[in-house]
Amino acid sequence: MKPLPTPTLCLVEDDAIMGESLCDRFHLEGFDVDWHRSAAAAFEAITQRDYACVLSDIRLPDYSGETLFSRLRAGVREVPPFIFITGFGTIDQAVALLKLGAADYVTKPFDLDELVLKLRQLTQDPPTTAPAATNFLGASASMQRIEAMLPRLAAHARTVLITGDSGVGKEQVARRLHQLAAAGQEQPFIAVNCGAITDTLIEAELFGHERGAFTGALRARKGVFEQAAGGTLLLDEIGDMPLAMQGKLLRAIQERSVVRVGGERAIPVDLRLICATNQDLRAGVAEGTFREDLYYRINVIHVHIPLLRERREDIVWFARLFL
Repeated sequence: MKPLPTPTLCLVEDDAIMGESLCDRFHLEGFDVDWHRSAAAAFEAITQRDYACVLSDIRLPDYSGETLFSRLRAGVREVPPFIFITGFGTIDQAVALLKLGAADYVTKPFDLDELVLKLRQLTQDPPTTAPAATNFLGASASMQRIEAMLPRLAAHARTVLITGDSGVGKEQVARRLHQLAAAGQEQPFIAVNCGAITDTLIEAELFGHERGAFTGALRARKGVFEQAAGGTLLLDEIGDMPLAMQGKLLRAIQERSVVRVGGERAIPVDLRLICATNQDLRAGVAEGTFREDLYYRINVIHVHIPLLRERREDIVWFARLFL
């Protein structure tokens, strides 16, 4: 079998230091690179050569990278995937470039490892307007690192703590971890928000109850621990769990069994436990609102998800996903 040809990149960058640095890195990564310092030179080269991808600065000495892209698209020749780089980016500009058909957009200073990852995705896989099939969490380097970590956690970890502000995707990471651990088998995934359950009901919600355990308990009911047996249980907003309940949760985790409210029999539960929170649990321990022993018990493996503003490349990824 013949080896695949080496992808050739077209780099359009007038800054000598930036251009040399990018060329050196791309060569080390196994790419061939044609470096052009003006839009006019790049236009002539792109119309004559087959490039795997074009990486173009927006501010160029003769005319802009946007104009270069528009002129190429106006011709009959198919335009290779374009990634724009700029030091003066805005969200409006990124959206405009995507509407024109750009493949991606990065703002200086950018993560070079992340840029190489983008180039590999564009040059080794068929170009597409949707996120790559292997990108379940995002295209940024930080989310790709988490994605790469999850198969190992799926194979070995039974307790995982996921932290990050509200809305960063903690449940999505948990679901991805469950998907990898299930490996195509039918396994339950149960998610419960600890902060949305009243103090009087949380024990029955987690551990279940027997018939007659309290007023209205007309029949026995499994709690989420039993419902998730054989699969994954996500306890979201674990930092909001009442202090009195934390000791019971700790015992359930340690013994891998639960006792229903109104019952006496310990029921074994074999599951993967994922806890998530947007709070600083260490601060909670110091303030006495979160048990120290429970903190160390659930913090066996810690995955932190950064804010979206700290991984701006995922904005474009999300836009494609939603479209």
